[in-house]
Amino acid sequence: MFGSSGPWALGYTILVLIGVFGVYLVIDAFVRLFSSPLSSIPNAHPTSAYCSFWILWHRYKGNEIEVVAAAHLLHGPVVRLAPSEISINSADESLHRFHNVKVEKSPWYSFFSNYRYVS
Repeated sequence: MFGSSGPWALGYTILVLIGVFGVYLVIDAFVRLFSSPLSSIPNAHPTSAYCSFWILWHRYKGNEIEVVAAAHLLHGPVVRLAPSEISINSADESLHRFHNVKVEKSPWYSFFSNYRYVS
């Protein structure tokens, strides 16, 4: 009945592959939701922990600033926009300790030295 040939073989194979892929997606969602270092930060949108489509869509539409500002009003000064992206809306310097790290810039930025300083 469950041999490797016949009209049902391809159907069972496709069904098994869909099931395995579904289990993978569920496990991946739980890993992103609970074991990510950013999991303690409130999500701006229910899908923010899983994919960045939500924020990319608002960037495409041109209303990212309004949507992110509304998320900050709802969730506080630190909001998760995507699986690896956060937004900080605070004057508190302790929240910006990782943002202000000095990083060596590439030589490409020397183009702006005509303006008396390299930003």
